[in-house]
Parts: sequence; C-alpha cells; structure tokens
Amino acid sequence: MKKITAILEFSPETNQYFAYVPGVDGLHSVGDTEEESLQNLREVYELLSVDSNFKIESSFHSVKELEMS
Repeated sequence: MKKITAILEFSPETNQYFAYVPGVDGLHSVGDTEEESLQNLREVYELLSVDSNFKIESSFHSVKELEMS
C-alpha cells in the first residue's frame, strides 16, 4: 500500500472540503466532510492509476506560516 500526503482546505463559501496532492496534476477532490473528500480522493487515485503513465513523482515538502502586514 502506498502512502501519499494530501492537503485539505475548507471553503466557507461552498461549505465543502477540497483535498489535493501537491505537485500531482488531476489528483484532487471535494466533499461535504473531510472523510468524504478523502474518500473521493482515493477514488480519483484509483481511476488515475489505471493509466500506466500515471506516477506520483513529487513528495510533499512543508507548510510555512507567514506573517503579513
């Protein structure tokens, strides 16, 4: 089993969660809950992985908090 790092963001405008894998085109999803968003992301991964050219070649590096004026 492969482990990947997913980022979850919540949108107050749509009241939905957006999940994506940094650096991997097409690997993203939405859902009404965190778990639904992640489950949808798993399904997208399964669909994309059918393509023999699909590879996850990037890895998550970090998140930085910046102070803004």
